[in-house]
Amino acid sequence: MKRHDKYLQFVNEVFDKVKEKLGFSTDVELAEWLNDNKGNVSSYRSGKRVLNDWKLIRACKEVGISLPEALNMIVTHKSLSADAKEALNDILELINNK
Repeated sequence: MKRHDKYLQFVNEVFDKVKEKLGFSTDVELAEWLNDNKGNVSSYRSGKRVLNDWKLIRACKEVGISLPEALNMIVTHKSLSADAKEALNDILELINNK
């Protein structure tokens, strides 16, 4: 499985867990909760668009996935520029050394 495919699988799993936890039956409800539109949620699910990291972290927090775990998934599986990856690794290091 490709690196980005693992990230996409993670996003879909988190979305499904949020929907289950909050009792949402549709992605429209999920989109409203994310302050986004349904078309974007469909694009995130298919990999046509990349979910904003802060929205993913919010969704992870909602379903009990820790910040270090969420950041680790973003750093290790999302396609990132070298600068973004370095910055997220620095943040992750700060959190883990807290």
